[in-house]
Amino acid sequence: MARQGINRLIPYSTNELIGNDYQHLRSRLSQAIDYRNKIFHGQLTTDELERDELIALVNDLRKWCETLANSALARVGYDGFKRNSFQKSTDTKISNIYITQIKNIEEYAVFINQHVQRQRMK
Repeated sequence: MARQGINRLIPYSTNELIGNDYQHLRSRLSQAIDYRNKIFHGQLTTDELERDELIALVNDLRKWCETLANSALARVGYDGFKRNSFQKSTDTKISNIYITQIKNIEEYAVFINQHVQRQRMK
């Protein structure tokens, strides 16, 4: 999951970046993933969610994204969402903060495979 990639890439964990709301928002993120998986596969969620409950969940997901982006922007200098992310890689002020340096496409593929991509169940 991307959270693990962030934790391996910069010296701030997602827990630190999200702050006091981390546990609540992390559990809401997990719920959303579970619901998404059910809905994506044409299944009903066991919780029989109402519209207002889904809207509240979406609001929490937005809060997670906004808090993570704003905190990363303040601490690292890049929020992870804005355009021209490739050009950010040449900004030494930002790249010197990274705890993992990725020098080429092969290292990037390994990083994604190890820390971001979901592992297949065996």
